[in-house]
Amino acid sequence: MATLTWRRRAHLCLTFAALGTLSACGGDDDATATVPAADPLVRTTAFGKVEGLANTASATYAWLGIPYAQPPVGALRWMPPKEPSAWTMPLATKAFGRSCAQPGSFYAPPKADDGFSRDIANTFGQVMGAEDCLSLNIWRPASDAAQLPVIVWFHGGANTVGYTSNPGYNGANFARINNAIVVSVNYRLGVFGWLRHPALRVDGDSLANSGNFGTLDQIKALEFVHNNIAAFGGDPANVTVMGQSAGAVDIYSLMVSPLTKDKGYFHKAVAMSGGLRLNTLARSETYAQSVLSKVLVLGNKATADNVATVIAGMSPAQVAQALREATPEILVLTSSGQADNIADGTVLPESVEAAIASGAYTNVPLISGMTGDESKMFMQSSYKVNDAQRFLMMFDFDPENPTAAGAPSVADILKPEVTVESYNATAAATTAATYGALANQALSLLWPRQPKVYAYHWLWSQGPEPWKTLYGAGHGMDVPFMFGNFGKGLFSVNYTLANAAGREALSEAMMRSVGAFMRTGDPNHPALGTTWAPWTPSAPKRLIFNATLTDKQIAME
Repeated sequence: MATLTWRRRAHLCLTFAALGTLSACGGDDDATATVPAADPLVRTTAFGKVEGLANTASATYAWLGIPYAQPPVGALRWMPPKEPSAWTMPLATKAFGRSCAQPGSFYAPPKADDGFSRDIANTFGQVMGAEDCLSLNIWRPASDAAQLPVIVWFHGGANTVGYTSNPGYNGANFARINNAIVVSVNYRLGVFGWLRHPALRVDGDSLANSGNFGTLDQIKALEFVHNNIAAFGGDPANVTVMGQSAGAVDIYSLMVSPLTKDKGYFHKAVAMSGGLRLNTLARSETYAQSVLSKVLVLGNKATADNVATVIAGMSPAQVAQALREATPEILVLTSSGQADNIADGTVLPESVEAAIASGAYTNVPLISGMTGDESKMFMQSSYKVNDAQRFLMMFDFDPENPTAAGAPSVADILKPEVTVESYNATAAATTAATYGALANQALSLLWPRQPKVYAYHWLWSQGPEPWKTLYGAGHGMDVPFMFGNFGKGLFSVNYTLANAAGREALSEAMMRSVGAFMRTGDPNHPALGTTWAPWTPSAPKRLIFNATLTDKQIAME
């Protein structure tokens, strides 16, 4: 079977499933089998039973849209998440929950909130998702294996956009390849997730006063996993957290949060394209004041000219009322600016450096990675087309026929004054100064107390033009490889029959390496074809993830 691609192997797994030996299709399996439930799609959580669905194509089970907290609406807006209300009848968990409220964008859901479609181009600047969104999704192999390792995924999107029904995040292939459990989490975004305004203070409630509601949602989801994942065949003593971009920032935040210390919520971490970054109290309060100003202007309670005077005449109770009565639509439109984890001293430490130096953090094995061209996905100032136009160019692009009539070229997208050479130089410098610096900072801070720190550099760029030049090995493009999802999506402009063998081999190596890491804290696995050495300051080497058209190219740099 070693000569088969993992996609071909999936068809054999269906045969194994019929024979009751599906666990043989997974990764290195140290799980133990249990007697299957009368109905393997019905599982019992602390709040009631949930009924999922089977996917015969991937030989997996899934439970989608499981509530892990009460809807954070009404009096619970800008409050810590509360336990979900129990239910008596089995809850149908066969469709993703609503995405969290956010502005329409490249990375937001379509109006139907159902994954990925051309309609996304028509939503830019509009309000997508809903406040009632605190749900998670679970995938596992269609077998009776128990004590499976668990990975919990937090999506990226600057903590202002993103959604778990994104097809690139589907956990079925990863769960089957690694004989593991995959969990993905929706958490409050933007102004709903991170807002620290003095008028919203609650006497004696340091969690409510922290402003870190998105972080608290993530911790609540991990608590749900810790208490309930065994019912789905997962091992609560072997949980890995993984996130990309803002999700990676959130992973580091979870590591340094006093609220996760010694709780056993997670035991390894994978941070893709992010670093240790917290908002200062001063910056968070400036942001909160800007939100209030926009709420009043957009709600026709003030004008841009007199809003400062109006605010000066309001009592704290009136400010709180104005914020709490604002519609989700108005609040989403205030979300420009950086909504980020706040160094409040309760949910997150005032100093990341001090917390790590004193050992006051969750010290676990870590994989930290970045792509070769992180910044190329954010070069809008170099483009003569807007985001909606560029999205349609990508959605309608046929990678098998890149020179078809109407297909865009590099010249159709770059401004006339922007040369490819200057574009590449700017992107390289920005990537090094931002993502590279953040990754090195995190590794340098964590390494002295954790010998199992591994780094990677993802360099795959085998797609057709113009995207090969415009994006290269761009930000987020490693995520579909990590989950083995090459269907229609934002980055499917890169996927051709010609590069299928190489990218599938690379994808399988990446998935299996994380699978090995989940089990042992060491990502080395025969599929790598080389030894992934730990990162150290004296030998700051990274594993290169790359591939030719036909085969993976993996080596230490």
